Amino acid sequence: MLSCPHCRSALPGLPARCYACRGDLGALRDLRTLADRHFNQAVRAARIRDWGTAREHLAVTLLLNPTDTEARSLLAKVRHHNRSAPRRSGSRRRPGFGR
Repeated sequence: MLSCPHCRSALPGLPARCYACRGDLGALRDLRTLADRHFNQAVRAARIRDWGTAREHLAVTLLLNPTDTEARSLLAKVRHHNRSAPRRSGSRRRPGFGR
């Protein structure tokens, strides 16, 4: 459960204003909306097995909302799939090496 950044009262849901102090929670709501957008993009990327993109979006999600348990769970699955994904046979080489 979130708490108001102004008065530290518990906030069920995420109202536009704190029930206790009437403080504006617009910025907090915007951060949560942005975190949700990144989570949804991560889900889309994971569905098409784009593990790197999914991992990047989940990292942003967790920076914006560290308590997001769904994002943590999906990140664990993405890491698992990323480790078990087959490696590309034509790996990139730096110029002048491996000739």
